[in-house]
Amino acid sequence: AQMKVIFRFQDVLGIVNDGVSELAVKASEAQIVNKEREMAKLLEESNNLSNMKLEELQASLEAREMRPKQRTS
Repeated sequence: AQMKVIFRFQDVLGIVNDGVSELAVKASEAQIVNKEREMAKLLEESNNLSNMKLEELQASLEAREMRPKQRTS
């Protein structure tokens, strides 16, 4: 089960890194909301949320949050 979580994490991380465009530095509220909707859609498409464990979803969301932090360091 742990390997399955790791592979899903890698799949989602790939989508986060490659499949989503970046926002401008001074993005409007509408752009930010659209970006969040795009991310939610990608997570939903890449995972069967009805069968997903909470830990798996959390790993997917953490992968999404890690990318901007990596750019600033």
